[in-house]
Amino acid sequence: MEQHLDKYKSFFKHFLSLVNPADQLPVKITICNIKKLEVIGSILDWILQYLKSWNCPDSLITPLAKIILDEVKPILKTSECPYYSQELEVYSSLQLMQYVISKIQEICPRYLEDEQILSLSVPNQEHYISVFATKNRRRYMEDCHVIIRDLQKLFNIKDIGCINYYAIFDGHNGSGAAAYAAAHLHQFLAESPFYPMHPEQALCEAFKATDKHLLEKEDSQMAKSGTTAVCILWHQTEKMLYSAWVGDSEAILVKKGHIFRLVEPHKANRTDEQDRIKNMGGAVIFWCTVWRVNGQLAITRAIGDSEHKSCIISTPDVGSLQLEGDEDFIILACDGLWDCVEYTEAAQLVYEHVVSSPGKKKKY
Repeated sequence: MEQHLDKYKSFFKHFLSLVNPADQLPVKITICNIKKLEVIGSILDWILQYLKSWNCPDSLITPLAKIILDEVKPILKTSECPYYSQELEVYSSLQLMQYVISKIQEICPRYLEDEQILSLSVPNQEHYISVFATKNRRRYMEDCHVIIRDLQKLFNIKDIGCINYYAIFDGHNGSGAAAYAAAHLHQFLAESPFYPMHPEQALCEAFKATDKHLLEKEDSQMAKSGTTAVCILWHQTEKMLYSAWVGDSEAILVKKGHIFRLVEPHKANRTDEQDRIKNMGGAVIFWCTVWRVNGQLAITRAIGDSEHKSCIISTPDVGSLQLEGDEDFIILACDGLWDCVEYTEAAQLVYEHVVSSPGKKKKY
């Protein structure tokens, strides 16, 4: 049996030996009632949360998530779905989540059989990913990150090669906006009529759609959270890198010791952003050593932030870069890192880790 199949079988055995079907809240639910247009993103969010909590191999997550999603979809037919309210036109997230988890627990044991496990797709060339997150002194975590290999396979988009999606969301005034964007931005991206042929335009549309639907939901719930966002699309087949961002989270690409900024953060000290905000009727005030929009936000673009929406826009800046194949790595991080660590220092730390642990994959 090939090495990846040994790894998969080990995961399924571990899962079957420890899974507890009576665990009714195995993942975080951030939305009480889910609209039709949000349901696929929410289901995928639960599946990814659950599989990652079990340390599912990275190369297995996407094919397994697609199998699970395909088996869940038939129940979503609203005329017969027991978790859908015809009157309110929403799904009950708790009941639907419990059904999704039960399907995962039903599906995974099948792949202990050799015939079934051999049907799983062969993974694309793997690349190493390290993740670190901390809430620091806050009472609870307001940030989210998303890693999706083979985005096109997850959404059944054919004949475009392998595209990987990475995103960081730095929430403020609560975790709602970051959690919503983490669950739905890639969904709206994949569903965009501009994707995959025009990825930059699709990214712009996905940011705007995420913002629009988040504001509608938060208005009904009297919430006012917001989030920065930086996401990267890596088209492995075409060797293209696409970036899109709002706010002050950043991404850098490092190649042979040289650093290339992929993001120009939307901070309130930027004169072009100050001019835009003033033209929209807002104000930029220097307060507590930082320039702030309306004396509050230090960023000029974000997803959410309904009370500042007259001048805090969700339109991202986007960029593209042709890769040459000799790039070393990319770092995505929120301002919690970049306010304390210089680009060169961050790159050096990664190089030192790679040298000290050659060939080893670590997650933090």
